[in-house]
Amino acid sequence: MVSPQFQELVAAIRTDKQPREITPRLLLEAFGYCKRTEGVCNEVDGYLNENSLIAEPHYNEVWLGATILLKHKPIATTNIQKDPIRRINVIDSATSTPKYIDNSATLLDATTIMQANGYSQLPVTTNGERGLIGYISWETICQAKINGIESEMVKDYVERNVATLTPDTPLIQAVEVVRKHDFAIILAKDKSLYGIVTVSDITSQFIAETEPFVLMNELESHLRNLLRDKILLEDLNSLCGNSQNSGHDNITSIDDLTFGDYITIFGNETQWQKLGIAADRAQFIAHLDDIRLIRNDIMHFRPDGITLSQRIKIKSVLRYLRKLAEYQKR
Repeated sequence: MVSPQFQELVAAIRTDKQPREITPRLLLEAFGYCKRTEGVCNEVDGYLNENSLIAEPHYNEVWLGATILLKHKPIATTNIQKDPIRRINVIDSATSTPKYIDNSATLLDATTIMQANGYSQLPVTTNGERGLIGYISWETICQAKINGIESEMVKDYVERNVATLTPDTPLIQAVEVVRKHDFAIILAKDKSLYGIVTVSDITSQFIAETEPFVLMNELESHLRNLLRDKILLEDLNSLCGNSQNSGHDNITSIDDLTFGDYITIFGNETQWQKLGIAADRAQFIAHLDDIRLIRNDIMHFRPDGITLSQRIKIKSVLRYLRKLAEYQKR
């Protein structure tokens, strides 16, 4: 019978996943024992295992009065964000408080801010960051002027029908709003200005997210073309099809190959000689291995995407493969 106090300790560890200090003596006493016999250890180990706990160091390896840690067993996790939905706050401008103008300001103040920063529009408020009433833009100014407005005050050029979103708005939903209104102002829970997203911001975000896939697709196409009509099917299967980690039992075309297969084939000296590539094989393989690692990050949809250096690497290797393709056409 396990003591209630120890059961509470176990429950706490299972809840907050934080280790607790204990001694082997107190651990044994929780089960009503004082000696570490084989039977006692089997009972204690069984209980700890059932509750996903471990003792470090093991209570049977140290002095009875020594301090050990009772810990929850490691839990599998992922580098991917917990929220599977991509939200508008992945865009930098959506989380950067935008410049704004007070409704009582002059038109010259507003146009100066817009010109100096290259803005097409500017939020208008009556109470600092928390008083959004609309926006002023080159379009609203022109429309007002066309309709005979000659005022020098911002308040006479404000469009009050402004699209707003929250930071947790799904990205796809936000795209539709921005597409319809050209931009949207992001408001925090307290209604304060949180950010602003334009069509240009949306475009830049989608280019950043899709470009690696497009580049990688072209890069792999070049690799397949280097192999096309030069390697026997039986050689492909001999090198890659029978591999324990190949992922396929029978290769029927170059299109069946994985990126790891490309490295295997280009790395084989006999096959390399058939390809007629004017390059150092070791360096060629090293570049491909770098790309393989980057490809893993791309295909696993890392939360932060790939780094600038990884993008540069892909583009560099792709430029090289394009030159090889041009050379082989001659």
